[in-house]
Amino acid sequence: MITGASGFLGGHLCQQAQKKWEVIGAYHSNKTIPADILAVQIDLADRRTLVEILNEANPAVIIHAAVLQVDACEHDPLLGHMINIEATRTIAGWCAQHRRRLIYISSDLVFDGSLSWYKETDTPQPIMRYGENKLWAEKAALEACHDACVARLPLMYGFPVAGGSNFFMSMIPSLQRSERVRVFSDQYRTPGLVNNMAEAVLELAESDFKGVIHIAGTQRCSREEMARSICRLMGFDENLLEPVSMFEIKMPAPRPQEVSLDSSLAQKILKTRLIGYDEGVSMCMLSRNRATIVNNSREKVYF
Repeated sequence: MITGASGFLGGHLCQQAQKKWEVIGAYHSNKTIPADILAVQIDLADRRTLVEILNEANPAVIIHAAVLQVDACEHDPLLGHMINIEATRTIAGWCAQHRRRLIYISSDLVFDGSLSWYKETDTPQPIMRYGENKLWAEKAALEACHDACVARLPLMYGFPVAGGSNFFMSMIPSLQRSERVRVFSDQYRTPGLVNNMAEAVLELAESDFKGVIHIAGTQRCSREEMARSICRLMGFDENLLEPVSMFEIKMPAPRPQEVSLDSSLAQKILKTRLIGYDEGVSMCMLSRNRATIVNNSREKVYF
């Protein structure tokens, strides 16, 4: 079972997992599930119904990728607590009781941005409600299910196969229309190609690894640096990029400035080869003709 199956990562997890397993894709309101996936609607805030569905489905493995996103957690802290923390506790407890494998998908945003190349042993210190939710959910998962695996993932990019969006898909239509795109010049991540991240997570699901592990791209970059790489590889005009400081843009939730992840542990124990953004963007360009990317939105997106 994959929760958040209608989302960006969840869709890719479902698509890849169905090549090998019988997959149940759990969604809340958007039934944008990849074809041939058994879809089940779940309200993660409803604990009793959640347990009933788990009992009926009885999955051997649960990849818990569903989440209430960053700004939504700021707007509705109570809902964020129910969806991100309490639902994780319930799922982890069920997995422990039934001796099932649990992979909990966490985030690089559990860190405060004061360091670089964060390791699994570095102390998380979130600066936003979402990061706090993810950290408490990590603890809930590992406390309730001692054999669980917490996989911290980075900012992701690529083409969605179900629902969800990402900065990659948001900026390309604007560049195609020769519109200027604002990009942060001073925020650093280790962005991961969503296909690559999904492959690594699915390998973890088959492993016996337990505890916390970082899965991320192998190149650290600012958003501006990655945007320029996208322009070069996809033939867009770099002059359309407008570098701005992340501190100039007011957002509902504060963001850490530096949350690059050290994924050396994952590269040691997994067969899946993690890649950097240069290679990842090249793979995106080869996999789909960029002229087919359609987005009529005129909303400004800060990449």
